[in-house]
Amino acid sequence: MSLANRIRNIRRLRLVRDGFSCHAGNDDPPTHVKTFEEKLEEIATAALALETELHELKNPETSHDISMTTHEVAKALSVSASAVLTWMDDGKLKGHRTPGGHRRTTWGQLLQFCEKFSLPTPTFLR
Repeated sequence: MSLANRIRNIRRLRLVRDGFSCHAGNDDPPTHVKTFEEKLEEIATAALALETELHELKNPETSHDISMTTHEVAKALSVSASAVLTWMDDGKLKGHRTPGGHRRTTWGQLLQFCEKFSLPTPTFLR
């Protein structure tokens, strides 16, 4: 699951947990009807797991090895994906290629890049 999808799920489950929606984002028909309490318990468990994951993403000691796509980097820095590819080709932004040839970088490498070139630190994890 991509970083953006993880964050989207965390935000969706926060809304569900706080009572703003009764839909947890699953469009599959239920295999059995759950009671309201069972559904709330399921949502609370999922929200807690995602909150823990978000805490780890925000923690500099544990987040440096999280892989990011070029599109996620572009969105985080509010630039085009081609700008990110150019930075990677020029060696300014460190990264690697997947076996399929797609470029990836890590959260730690992105933070180093931002510090080196005096760019604002991405705030999309708030």
